[in-house]
Amino acid sequence: MSNELLNRFLAGDPTLSIDELSTLTDDGCEDFTLDANAVREGAKKIKDSPNRFSVSYQKQFTKVFNRLIS
Repeated sequence: MSNELLNRFLAGDPTLSIDELSTLTDDGCEDFTLDANAVREGAKKIKDSPNRFSVSYQKQFTKVFNRLIS
């Protein structure tokens, strides 16, 4: 997994594309020990993304979020 993409997710970068989110779910998030609060804070900011109205984006976002906090 790209550390850059993970850092962008944790920073709440609303410009993350669905392809970038897919990369986060495909590349083994389980290799990282993450603070659940940091994941949630980033997730709150990403939810303000212009892509938030896309159903496929929301599904991919949810997969990443659930994988990161598990």
